[in-house]
Amino acid sequence: MRRAGFAPLLIIQSIAICCGLALAGPACAAVTVSFYSHAWGLSPGGELYFPHAFITVRGTLDATAEPVDRSFGFTAPFPTPALLFHRTRGEIIASAGTYLAVSKAHFSLTVPDERYRALMDAIEAWRNVKGDPYDLHSRNCITFVGEMAKVLGLSVGDERTQDPVRFLDDLRQRNLQLVADPAVTGPGSAAGAGPP
Repeated sequence: MRRAGFAPLLIIQSIAICCGLALAGPACAAVTVSFYSHAWGLSPGGELYFPHAFITVRGTLDATAEPVDRSFGFTAPFPTPALLFHRTRGEIIASAGTYLAVSKAHFSLTVPDERYRALMDAIEAWRNVKGDPYDLHSRNCITFVGEMAKVLGLSVGDERTQDPVRFLDDLRQRNLQLVADPAVTGPGSAAGAGPP
Protein backbone atom coordinates (compact mmCIF):
# COMPACT_ATOMS: atom_id res chain seq x y z
CA MET A 1 0.00 0.00 0.00
CA ARG A 2 2.63 2.44 1.01
CA ARG A 3 4.68 1.87 -2.18
CA ALA A 4 1.68 2.69 -4.41
CA GLY A 5 1.47 6.15 -2.81
CA PHE A 6 5.22 6.65 -3.21
CA ALA A 7 5.26 6.17 -7.03
CA PRO A 8 3.08 9.23 -7.85
CA LEU A 9 5.31 11.38 -5.63
CA LEU A 10 8.36 10.24 -7.63
CA ILE A 11 6.60 11.13 -10.87
CA ILE A 12 5.74 14.61 -9.56
CA GLN A 13 9.33 15.14 -8.35
CA SER A 14 10.67 14.00 -11.75
CA ILE A 15 8.46 16.49 -13.54
CA ALA A 16 9.65 19.27 -11.23
CA ILE A 17 13.29 18.30 -11.84
CA CYS A 18 12.72 18.30 -15.61
CA CYS A 19 11.56 21.90 -15.30
CA GLY A 20 14.79 22.63 -13.44
CA LEU A 21 12.93 23.43 -10.25
CA ALA A 22 12.60 22.11 -6.76
CA LEU A 23 9.19 20.73 -5.83
CA ALA A 24 8.46 23.80 -3.70
CA GLY A 25 9.93 26.27 -6.25
CA PRO A 26 8.07 28.52 -8.71
CA ALA A 27 6.13 27.10 -11.66
CA CYS A 28 7.82 26.60 -15.04
CA ALA A 29 7.72 30.00 -16.75
CA ALA A 30 8.15 30.98 -20.38
CA VAL A 31 6.78 33.64 -22.70
CA THR A 32 6.16 32.56 -26.29
CA VAL A 33 5.83 35.05 -29.14
CA SER A 34 3.99 33.70 -32.19
CA PHE A 35 3.86 35.34 -35.62
CA TYR A 36 0.57 35.21 -37.57
CA SER A 37 -0.87 36.32 -40.88
CA HIS A 38 -4.39 36.60 -42.19
CA ALA A 39 -5.23 36.67 -45.89
CA TRP A 40 -8.15 38.33 -47.65
CA GLY A 41 -11.46 36.92 -46.56
CA LEU A 42 -14.94 37.39 -45.18
CA SER A 43 -15.98 36.92 -41.59
CA PRO A 44 -19.03 34.76 -40.81
CA GLY A 45 -20.93 38.05 -40.45
CA GLY A 46 -19.86 39.26 -43.91
CA GLU A 47 -17.11 41.68 -42.77
CA LEU A 48 -14.23 41.99 -45.24
CA TYR A 49 -10.82 40.96 -43.85
CA PHE A 50 -7.79 42.66 -45.33
CA PRO A 51 -4.38 40.93 -45.34
CA HIS A 52 -2.76 41.44 -41.94
CA ALA A 53 0.29 40.41 -39.90
CA PHE A 54 0.32 40.34 -36.10
CA ILE A 55 1.89 38.68 -33.08
CA THR A 56 0.61 36.93 -29.98
CA VAL A 57 2.45 36.92 -26.66
CA ARG A 58 1.52 34.14 -24.24
CA GLY A 59 2.95 32.48 -21.20
CA THR A 60 4.26 33.39 -17.76
CA LEU A 61 7.02 35.80 -16.81
CA ASP A 62 9.90 34.17 -14.96
CA ALA A 63 10.53 37.01 -12.51
CA THR A 64 6.96 37.64 -11.37
CA ALA A 65 4.99 34.55 -12.47
CA GLU A 66 2.58 37.06 -14.11
CA PRO A 67 0.48 35.40 -16.84
CA VAL A 68 0.60 37.01 -20.29
CA ASP A 69 -1.97 36.47 -23.05
CA ARG A 70 -2.12 39.33 -25.55
CA SER A 71 -1.94 40.02 -29.27
CA PHE A 72 -0.70 43.03 -31.18
CA GLY A 73 -1.04 44.27 -34.73
CA PHE A 74 -0.73 47.70 -36.36
CA THR A 75 -3.42 48.95 -38.72
CA ALA A 76 -5.39 51.93 -39.95
CA PRO A 77 -8.58 52.34 -37.92
CA PHE A 78 -10.67 52.91 -41.08
CA PRO A 79 -9.35 50.98 -44.09
CA THR A 80 -10.51 52.81 -47.21
CA PRO A 81 -9.16 53.24 -50.76
CA ALA A 82 -7.66 56.58 -49.57
CA LEU A 83 -4.91 54.51 -47.91
CA LEU A 84 -3.47 53.97 -51.38
CA PHE A 85 -2.60 57.68 -51.57
CA HIS A 86 -2.41 59.14 -48.05
CA ARG A 87 -0.99 58.44 -44.61
CA THR A 88 -3.52 58.13 -41.81
CA ARG A 89 -3.83 57.45 -38.12
CA GLY A 90 -2.54 54.10 -37.03
CA GLU A 91 -3.44 52.01 -34.03
CA ILE A 92 -2.25 48.93 -32.20
CA ILE A 93 -5.06 46.39 -32.13
CA ALA A 94 -5.66 42.98 -30.61
CA SER A 95 -6.61 39.94 -32.67
CA ALA A 96 -8.67 37.33 -30.87
CA GLY A 97 -11.52 34.88 -31.17
CA THR A 98 -12.61 33.84 -34.63
CA TYR A 99 -10.07 36.11 -36.36
CA LEU A 100 -7.20 34.45 -34.53
CA ALA A 101 -8.65 30.99 -35.14
CA VAL A 102 -8.74 31.49 -38.93
CA SER A 103 -5.29 33.11 -39.10
CA LYS A 104 -2.09 31.27 -40.04
CA ALA A 105 0.56 30.73 -37.36
CA HIS A 106 3.95 30.85 -39.09
CA PHE A 107 6.33 30.25 -36.18
CA SER A 108 6.93 30.83 -32.47
CA LEU A 109 9.86 31.47 -30.20
CA THR A 110 10.33 31.55 -26.46
CA VAL A 111 11.87 34.73 -25.08
CA PRO A 112 13.38 35.65 -21.70
CA ASP A 113 11.80 38.36 -19.55
CA GLU A 114 14.30 40.98 -20.80
CA ARG A 115 13.26 40.47 -24.43
CA TYR A 116 9.59 40.48 -23.41
CA ARG A 117 10.08 43.87 -21.71
CA ALA A 118 11.95 45.23 -24.76
CA LEU A 119 9.09 43.99 -26.95
CA MET A 120 6.48 45.74 -24.78
CA ASP A 121 8.55 48.97 -24.90
CA ALA A 122 8.73 48.78 -28.70
CA ILE A 123 4.97 48.20 -28.96
CA GLU A 124 4.33 51.22 -26.73
CA ALA A 125 6.65 53.34 -28.89
CA TRP A 126 4.57 52.42 -31.95
CA ARG A 127 1.36 53.09 -30.02
CA ASN A 128 2.51 56.58 -28.98
CA VAL A 129 3.62 57.97 -32.35
CA LYS A 130 1.85 61.28 -33.01
CA GLY A 131 0.27 62.39 -36.26
CA ASP A 132 -0.55 60.03 -39.12
CA PRO A 133 1.95 57.18 -38.78
CA TYR A 134 0.13 54.53 -40.87
CA ASP A 135 1.36 54.31 -44.46
CA LEU A 136 0.17 51.38 -46.54
CA HIS A 137 3.46 51.39 -48.46
CA SER A 138 6.07 52.00 -45.77
CA ARG A 139 4.70 51.77 -42.20
CA ASN A 140 2.02 49.11 -41.89
CA CYS A 141 1.32 45.81 -40.13
CA ILE A 142 4.26 44.14 -41.87
CA THR A 143 6.78 46.81 -40.85
CA PHE A 144 5.37 46.64 -37.31
CA VAL A 145 5.86 42.86 -37.13
CA GLY A 146 9.30 43.24 -38.73
CA GLU A 147 10.34 45.77 -36.11
CA MET A 148 9.08 43.52 -33.31
CA ALA A 149 11.05 40.62 -34.83
CA LYS A 150 14.21 42.77 -34.78
CA VAL A 151 13.63 43.58 -31.10
CA LEU A 152 13.52 39.83 -30.47
CA GLY A 153 16.85 39.36 -32.25
CA LEU A 154 15.55 37.88 -35.51
CA SER A 155 17.01 38.55 -38.95
CA VAL A 156 14.44 40.44 -41.05
CA GLY A 157 14.26 40.71 -44.85
CA ASP A 158 12.42 43.18 -47.06
CA GLU A 159 9.52 44.79 -45.20
CA ARG A 160 8.24 46.67 -48.25
CA THR A 161 6.03 43.82 -49.42
CA GLN A 162 2.28 44.01 -48.94
CA ASP A 163 1.95 40.25 -48.60
CA PRO A 164 1.99 39.22 -44.92
CA VAL A 165 2.15 35.49 -45.74
CA ARG A 166 5.20 35.89 -47.97
CA PHE A 167 6.90 38.20 -45.45
CA LEU A 168 6.37 35.84 -42.50
CA ASP A 169 7.38 32.74 -44.49
CA ASP A 170 10.61 34.55 -45.40
CA LEU A 171 11.12 35.68 -41.79
CA ARG A 172 10.74 32.09 -40.60
CA GLN A 173 13.15 30.80 -43.26
CA ARG A 174 15.80 33.37 -42.25
CA ASN A 175 15.60 32.27 -38.61
CA LEU A 176 15.11 28.50 -38.74
CA GLN A 177 17.72 27.90 -36.05
CA LEU A 178 15.81 30.10 -33.58
CA VAL A 179 12.13 29.41 -34.21
CA ALA A 180 9.74 26.52 -33.80
CA ASP A 181 7.21 25.27 -36.32
CA PRO A 182 3.64 26.00 -35.13
CA ALA A 183 2.55 22.54 -36.28
CA VAL A 184 5.00 21.11 -33.75
CA THR A 185 4.49 23.67 -31.00
CA GLY A 186 0.72 24.19 -31.10
CA PRO A 187 -1.17 25.39 -28.04
CA GLY A 188 0.48 24.35 -24.82
CA SER A 189 3.69 23.03 -26.42
CA ALA A 190 7.23 24.32 -26.09
CA ALA A 191 8.36 26.77 -28.76
CA GLY A 192 11.78 27.56 -30.21
CA ALA A 193 14.36 28.70 -27.73
CA GLY A 194 14.80 32.11 -29.33
CA PRO A 195 17.98 34.15 -29.37
CA PRO A 196 20.10 34.43 -26.21
